Amino acid sequence: MFLKKIKNAKIVFFEHGVVQGLGETQKYRINCNPMSLADIGVYSWKKSLLFEKDLSHQRVLISGFSFKQFTNSLKYLKKYFIKKFLKIKNNKKSIIYVADIEKNNYIFGPYLGNDLNYYQDTREILEHLCKNNTDKNIFLKLYPTNRYMQNYDFTDLKTKYSNLYILRKIDFRFIREFFDEIYLSSYQSTLGWALASQKNVYVVERNVSPINLDGLIERKVNIDLKGIKNFVLLNKNFEKDN
Repeated sequence: MFLKKIKNAKIVFFEHGVVQGLGETQKYRINCNPMSLADIGVYSWKKSLLFEKDLSHQRVLISGFSFKQFTNSLKYLKKYFIKKFLKIKNNKKSIIYVADIEKNNYIFGPYLGNDLNYYQDTREILEHLCKNNTDKNIFLKLYPTNRYMQNYDFTDLKTKYSNLYILRKIDFRFIREFFDEIYLSSYQSTLGWALASQKNVYVVERNVSPINLDGLIERKVNIDLKGIKNFVLLNKNFEKDN
C-alpha cells in the first residue's frame, strides 16, 4: 500500500485458490483481508464476494477456475508414471484424502479448530475410509511442509490398515490424476486442482470448521463420525476461465 500512495500505482490482487466464500471463518477475517485494499481484485468465483466488505472502490473480476487445470491430455501415461512413483503394485482403485494443515501458532481464529481437532478428525476419517474400502488403496495426503520440528504423520495407523499409504513430500496437483475418488477438507487452492481432475470430489465438513456449500451439492453421504458433520459429493457447477 506504501507503493500505491507514493507512486500512485494501481494494485492488483489475486485470490489464492478458493479462499473466500466457503469457510465460515472468513466472516471474522474481512477486516484483515488484503483483497479489499486492491484497485483491481481477481476472484475465483462470485461466492468469493460473500464475506467481503464494501468493494465499491474496486474493479472486481471473476476469473473462474483455470482451464489449464482441467487439461486431461496423456492421462493414461501420467497415471502409469504416478503409479510407478507411488510404488503401487496392485490394480485396485485408489482413494485419496487431502488432510487439513497443521497450524501450530501460524494462524488461529473462530471456526478454524486447533491441531488437536485436526489429529482427531483425520484419524476418524482415515479409519472410516480404510474400514469401508478394504478392496481399495487409501492414501493420506499431508501438507508438504513443516509447522513443527517433529511432525505426526499417522504412521501408527499403517500397522492397523494394510491398505493405507501416507504421502507428504509431493504436491497434490502432481498426483491427482491417479485417483478414482478425492476427499478433502483443506479446500483452498486444493479444491480447484481436485475439481479439475474430473473425478468425484467429496468435501469433508468438520464440526469445528463449517463451510457454505449452497448450490454445490450433488448429494450427501450418510456418516456417523465423531467431529465430522458431512461428506458431500460436489457437483460440476464451477466456472472455467477462457
